[in-house]
Amino acid sequence: MATANGSKLLARTVLGVAAAAALAVTGCSAGQVTQTDTQVAPVPGNTATVGEVSLQDLMIAFNGVEGYAAGDNAPLIVRVFNNATDEGDRLISVSSPDADAVTIAGGETDEPPAAESPSPDGESPAPGTSPSPGDQSPEPTPAGPQGGEIDVAVSASGFVMLVPGEGMYLQLEGINEDLRPGSIVEVTFTFERAGTVTVDIPMGTPLEPQDRETAETDDAEH
Repeated sequence: MATANGSKLLARTVLGVAAAAALAVTGCSAGQVTQTDTQVAPVPGNTATVGEVSLQDLMIAFNGVEGYAAGDNAPLIVRVFNNATDEGDRLISVSSPDADAVTIAGGETDEPPAAESPSPDGESPAPGTSPSPGDQSPEPTPAGPQGGEIDVAVSASGFVMLVPGEGMYLQLEGINEDLRPGSIVEVTFTFERAGTVTVDIPMGTPLEPQDRETAETDDAEH
């Protein structure tokens, strides 16, 4: 026959096991929530928000470990998202103190100069003469350190990818210093509705592993 003390001990043991199990479940649950709550997807480049516009994955296009020399042009990778659902916006100015100018390149703005057109009577223009204004291709408008006009429309709830190789893109012209992996440039974007934001844009990372010199081994050592 169980004694009173034995019954109390058994009851305490059962309660202790139940409490430990509850704490273990609570701890696991809290750990999962905390981990999920703080995890951030790895995204290259920098981001910025101004008004309803979001700039994402901002990078200097990676061109190799040698980077860009002072005076070179350095393409930028810029993705623009307009979160406004009622009205579009326009990127109207881009500037950087780290380059002589910022221009739009690629796409329709990167057309070669118009070929000389024959005159109405079938004769070619005389040497040294310039074609009429209607024969000249439009050139992108630069935006230097003080800012300049650039016109890129972003529709409501829409986005624009300014990525080299995929149409038009922004380009730093005449960079002031060498740019290497780890370098950062300061770029200011101005939108017609959203306003102005300044972002530090880092050098991009390679999409594939870079070649490395393989150390030679002495077969005699093995």
